[in-house]
Amino acid sequence: MKMRNCSKYFLIFLIYILFLSLVLDMGGTLGIRNPILIFSSLFLLFFSKFKFNKYDIIIFLALLVIWPLYSYMLGITNDGNIDIANSQLKATVLSFVLFLVLYNVPYALLIDGFMWGIKITSIVSIFLTFSLFFEIPVGKAVLEYMDKVEAGYFGFRPLVENVYVPNIYFKSTLFFVGAFIFYLFRDKWITAVIIFVSLVAAVAKTAIIVSSLAFIFYLIKSGKKFTKFIISIIFVIGLFYFINSPYFLVIVDTLSGHSDTTDVRMQDFISFLHSLGLVNFLFGNGLGSSFFSPSHNEYVYNIEIDHINSVRKYGVIWFIFFTSLTTFYSIKLINKKNKKIKLFGFSLIITFLLAGTNPVLISPLFLTMLSIAVIIENQYLFRNKEKTDEY
Repeated sequence: MKMRNCSKYFLIFLIYILFLSLVLDMGGTLGIRNPILIFSSLFLLFFSKFKFNKYDIIIFLALLVIWPLYSYMLGITNDGNIDIANSQLKATVLSFVLFLVLYNVPYALLIDGFMWGIKITSIVSIFLTFSLFFEIPVGKAVLEYMDKVEAGYFGFRPLVENVYVPNIYFKSTLFFVGAFIFYLFRDKWITAVIIFVSLVAAVAKTAIIVSSLAFIFYLIKSGKKFTKFIISIIFVIGLFYFINSPYFLVIVDTLSGHSDTTDVRMQDFISFLHSLGLVNFLFGNGLGSSFFSPSHNEYVYNIEIDHINSVRKYGVIWFIFFTSLTTFYSIKLINKKNKKIKLFGFSLIITFLLAGTNPVLISPLFLTMLSIAVIIENQYLFRNKEKTDEY
């Protein structure tokens, strides 16, 4: 899978900017993602050998195109919102196109590019946080635009009474947890710290809790006494500051189930159970279909429990297939001896669980992550006989 230098560096450039655009502009509202996807995809076709495993193609065609087309028709015939339905269909079809485009790219490059995109977005997040704190004009102008086009949540957020903190929350923030674990367990501490700080800046409560638990497990697993000592000191200092900050109260509320977000999810879940019928449970209500949210007291098109949202739109048959595929390939990668592949497998399954807490599970970013897992398995078994991380 090695390439000549001239084509190698251009391919690296294409992959890196493609994943950066997917992470930084997950919804495409910043005007960055779509032009870069078109540019990168067209050039990547020149590198493609057009060699595919027919079973992979059949599975992804059924998962991302055929069944979503059925769900699209179902939603439209049931008076669903056509604009929302179009957007939801585009997400899966785009993911299938990316799967084809990336299929013959060396797996190690795909992993590095995906994680690099998250690392750079984390750095951008920290810069924007400082821009709010110190009122940096360039950063503030960028934040105002990003907030205007709804690329996430950007501004000050009330944590407790009369306490406001910067909140830089990209739509892709929950994907940062998998990257944190990926870098932490490869002893890339600086990058891991950068990503964790960006999670704190996002006030991503569940993500902070999961990352902290992963860090504790890392300390226990690490066999280097000096490393344990140094990191433990840093952890204790950070923990002391955290406990004495407003962020700690928010985490306590989340763990105790008293947070507003927890209440919203619970009400929506109960409402979903009341709306169930045999047919719509099996086959879904279709794309563009609405759902009554008691917490909002109105009909909405997405709810924060995205696993439930997926069942609502596509049906439990599709969701079981999707979940089984994700779990199967996660386990396949976790069982590999290659550490980079193993950690990507852990990142995939953790992201699958976390992404369900926000409507980002059925998105080009997660589906591309799943695609990478399938590509890794194919290349690792049948093409890359050397089983190295070179490209």
